[in-house]
Amino acid sequence: MLKHLAKLGCGGGGIGLDWWFRSATYQERVMLKFCGWRFKGTLKAVLLMLVAVLPVLPAVFFVGCQVAHQDEPSPIAALIQKLLPESPEQKRQKLMAKLGSPDADLRREGVLMLGEGEAAGWKATPEILSIMAIGDTEAQVRAAAVGVLVRIDDKERLPDVLAKTSQDVSALVRLESVAGLSSGGDDGSMNLLVNMLNRDTESEIRGRAAAALGNYQNRRAVQALIAALDDDDFGVIYQAEQSLRKLTGEDFADDGRLWNEWLVGTEEPFAKAAAEK
Repeated sequence: MLKHLAKLGCGGGGIGLDWWFRSATYQERVMLKFCGWRFKGTLKAVLLMLVAVLPVLPAVFFVGCQVAHQDEPSPIAALIQKLLPESPEQKRQKLMAKLGSPDADLRREGVLMLGEGEAAGWKATPEILSIMAIGDTEAQVRAAAVGVLVRIDDKERLPDVLAKTSQDVSALVRLESVAGLSSGGDDGSMNLLVNMLNRDTESEIRGRAAAALGNYQNRRAVQALIAALDDDDFGVIYQAEQSLRKLTGEDFADDGRLWNEWLVGTEEPFAKAAAEK
């Protein structure tokens, strides 16, 4: 059939369509009739167009392949890009993408990144962490934000954040809050620990609070620890006893009555422990 197309493509005085149709094979005629062609006029125009276009198709295909090939990144260039250090702006954009991600794991990664390198020193970092610690919907993100905020030791926002996170519905967040309160040293932090020791429903948190109160040389802390000797969890009782020994230098084991009698009869409950250091 191609040879017939070639004949049709010869100059204006070329062989006519009638001769071409008569000389076509049976299969060629059936195919053309099946396609619904009308051989006078329209078919001639279409066939002449095809004959004119066919010679340039390979060149068009070659150019297209070349352009597509040029758009593809070089494997070597991609490898070099990975090896090059990220710019501060790239790091900032990556961090913002993680902090704003709907994926809690990525948000947690972003929170942890805020505690590393120069990000830990950004002026906005404590405020971002405060927002994440209180407002994020996922406990793992809130707990991570509390931990990083404690680590960078932001004195301005940390007390208010811990006052709220120490009452968080998640035990994971409350545990991180105990860690932050253990080194506070101020009356506000001590009062939060006393409340957690007295009221928290999780024995692990009460035990951590008892251990943290061992860092507070305050009569109220001692009273709370003595009261904790009546806790129904052995771990809490053990931690309360250890903190009492650490603070006072005395040892009445887990006998709350003896501890109370001693505390009432002494004016300097921390003198002995201080002298032993």
